[in-house]
Amino acid sequence: MKNKAIYLAFFAIIFLLAFDYRLFVLIGVLLYWRIRFNDHSYIYLLLILLLISIPRTSDTIPSTDIAKIIKVKENYKILLIDNRKYLTYDLDNVNYDDIIRFNGVYDQLESDISNNGFDYRNWALSKDINKIVNINDYEIIKPGDSLRAKLFKKAKKIDDPIARNFILKLLFQYDDIEESSTSIFAFMGSTQTFFSSSIYFIESLLVLFLYSNVVNIIIVLLILLVAYQFNLSFIIYQLLLSRIFSKIEDKYDRLGYLVITLLVINPYYIYDLRFQLIVLIRFVALFRRHLHFYDGSLVVLFVQLVNFFRADLFSIFIYRLLRKYYLIVFWITCFCLLIGNVSLIRYICDRSNEIAVEIPKLIFTGKPSIFIISIFMFFLTYNNKNNELKRILIVFALILINQYQTLFYPYGEVTFLNIGQGDSCLIRFAFNNKVNIIDTGSTYNQTKLQRYLDALGVKKIEAIMISHHDSDHDGNLDWLIDNYQVDAVYDEKMEYIKLGKFQLTGLLSKNHYDDINDNSQIWTFSINGIDYLFLGDISAEVETDLIKDYPNLQADVLKIAHHGSNTSTSDYLLRSLKPALAIISAGKDNVYHHPHQDVIQRLIDYRIHYLKTFDHGDISIYFTRFINLLHTSNNEFVIMNKVIE
Repeated sequence: MKNKAIYLAFFAIIFLLAFDYRLFVLIGVLLYWRIRFNDHSYIYLLLILLLISIPRTSDTIPSTDIAKIIKVKENYKILLIDNRKYLTYDLDNVNYDDIIRFNGVYDQLESDISNNGFDYRNWALSKDINKIVNINDYEIIKPGDSLRAKLFKKAKKIDDPIARNFILKLLFQYDDIEESSTSIFAFMGSTQTFFSSSIYFIESLLVLFLYSNVVNIIIVLLILLVAYQFNLSFIIYQLLLSRIFSKIEDKYDRLGYLVITLLVINPYYIYDLRFQLIVLIRFVALFRRHLHFYDGSLVVLFVQLVNFFRADLFSIFIYRLLRKYYLIVFWITCFCLLIGNVSLIRYICDRSNEIAVEIPKLIFTGKPSIFIISIFMFFLTYNNKNNELKRILIVFALILINQYQTLFYPYGEVTFLNIGQGDSCLIRFAFNNKVNIIDTGSTYNQTKLQRYLDALGVKKIEAIMISHHDSDHDGNLDWLIDNYQVDAVYDEKMEYIKLGKFQLTGLLSKNHYDDINDNSQIWTFSINGIDYLFLGDISAEVETDLIKDYPNLQADVLKIAHHGSNTSTSDYLLRSLKPALAIISAGKDNVYHHPHQDVIQRLIDYRIHYLKTFDHGDISIYFTRFINLLHTSNNEFVIMNKVIE
């Protein structure tokens, strides 16, 4: 198998990422393998692909009601039940390694359906989390008495809020920085990452005084000690496997066996940022004769753009320069917490915050395409000492192209965002980096809106139109104004809004109603032969006024009023408009039970096609001069003309 392990690893990753096209990938890989090696080693390939295809989740519900708390985050906790990990959002006032008895219901892991949403399910599976537990009540039957439990308890009792928050973030990553892409704490990694860095540091010291075999034994024992304290995880596996495979002479096979073994343990590790960073940095090192300090930073930048569509260049480079400083800070903070020296912790906190404040921000955004990813990877591994400056310039040119990618898009879009329980629609034209937004959704779903804007590399918003001031329609308005260049905001009734070649007409703009929902601004506009109508949250009574005042009103695409509430979408409206397509923007399992079944039945009775954002995700109508294409996050698509049959 010499020189074949790296091929096995590469094909395993491609196979895992192929999703619905795995059969075609399998056939192509087998044909390549036969031509490339012309032997029977394809059996190993089939075995590896079979092993990584075995489902890692189980529908079996644990028979016990006893759980151990193995991770405590501000918004969620991870439990160990029958040696399997489960996620819950329902526990308060608990500590690491507490043993609890609970009463709850198990639920499946699901991701939001969105083109650019956070893949919650794969994130959880990469952490070996099996299901969600909705806990009704619980009792602590045995408080945790481990070292980390004692440290966490001491940290929570610190009176100084600044020092307390610093410790909780540094030692326990207590808030949601795991999903953050630009916070300086995000680059520090988990507690286990600090321990792994410490182990490498200890090893470099021990080799000065002891034989290598003795050092290996000591290091393995240290790793096992960390595993005992923190349970088996990716970092532990990676440390042990790296030590085992270090005896393999061929550097390509060394990396190949590491990747294959990790994926056999858990194929969802490909969605773990630590896996991506470790594998990519080592992969780049295979081809680079001289690995510069900034090569690792470029890998971090690349991984963050792929996963979060956002990265802060300066924070990445500064942290890589200061990581030894933060490692020292980590251990000093641990020691100070043990002895109860809060004043020294506060001093360290203030100095660290000063460093963080002094770091300027240079944010890059944009979701890299397959084309950009391929070129980026080529130049990350490009090895020509005489053209090093040229390589770096090309890499940064790619980052800029990625950030301003919409300037190169030959199509525009009208996208109804899966923003949860609320409304938000993005309108963008071809070869234009500015966007227009109708309603912004609620603050609770700000991240969903941000991820979509970041994926497009949006920096400028030409106009924000607010139908009315309900939190599920204008909740993110202030945040957008603070974080983007917003040219104009229209939050009052207007007859017309002219935005270049794009014009919105406000209907019933002179009518005023007592109810805030009925007073919603009603927008209509036409793009590429398709007529759109946005009804805000108006009721059936206002719908009647609308049709009476505008008897010739047309709507090919109707944004249903009030998220499908039964107070709207009357027979009179549907019979008069006869839209070809109705869009219902609502959150899954929302407390209002939107959309109402009566509304759905009326749409069915009038043979109106309808799409729900929580079922179909982001609903986009892409347009060029010659065609309109409807596409959803479920990869449903249809060509649209002026009249949709």
